[in-house]
Amino acid sequence: MKIIVLLFAGTLLAPPENKPAIPDYFDSGTGSGSSVTETCNLNDEDLSGPFKTCHYDCRKTLTIGERSICPFVLQH
Repeated sequence: MKIIVLLFAGTLLAPPENKPAIPDYFDSGTGSGSSVTETCNLNDEDLSGPFKTCHYDCRKTLTIGERSICPFVLQH
């Protein structure tokens, strides 16, 4: 019984042979010609009525609800 369980577990954990690998978007552009993905850091938050504006160091701004948390931003 243990042998059957070990063989079954080995087939589930084996990597697929015919499927392409998932690209690593956070690798420094060494993939297939894709651009570099970087994390934008939160600089400031402004409250204006029921809205909050999130300002990031990559010159991005997001306007969200006042009770929400400013999300992480990734850009190419």
